[in-house]
Amino acid sequence: MGGTDGAIGGSGGNGIQQVQQALSGTRLKAYWHTAADGSKQFANKWFDSLLNLDCTVRGAPDAKYRCLPAFEVTGDFFTDQGCMTPLVAFSTQVAACTNMSSVGVVGQSQFASVRGPDPARCAVSINRIGAAYSGTIYTRNGPSCVALPPNQYPQEYHEVGPALDLNMFADMTPVHD
Repeated sequence: MGGTDGAIGGSGGNGIQQVQQALSGTRLKAYWHTAADGSKQFANKWFDSLLNLDCTVRGAPDAKYRCLPAFEVTGDFFTDQGCMTPLVAFSTQVAACTNMSSVGVVGQSQFASVRGPDPARCAVSINRIGAAYSGTIYTRNGPSCVALPPNQYPQEYHEVGPALDLNMFADMTPVHD
């Protein structure tokens, strides 16, 4: 009844020791959750040593799987009356709840996933987050684009920088055993 310990698929009394292992490469380094007893679990996050940033694997706007940095999603706020030039919004309430300044919240995400002017479209690019924006803010109201009253939403707004070349982010191919 005892079986051998640690053999995957074996009948060992101590169960499976290793289910899946993430392997670091020369560029992407795996993050682990580790415990005092020596156990560890892949944290589903990578460190991109070329770009010097944390990333997770997900679908990119070019329909490839890439290790992409954490990013904010644009699409609700704009700089213009036509709702064509997006802004990135960071909640200042989140900053207060986490004992961080709103600049600290911005510092956690340096990138924005930008949707096109059509709200039904998915992300079309990944951009750097630009300078703070303090002008009039517009949003969609049905088919219209309307100016928001000042301070209606407690957020910090930033411009969206130029689109990044997606090839700078490591691409990955899904395979199975």
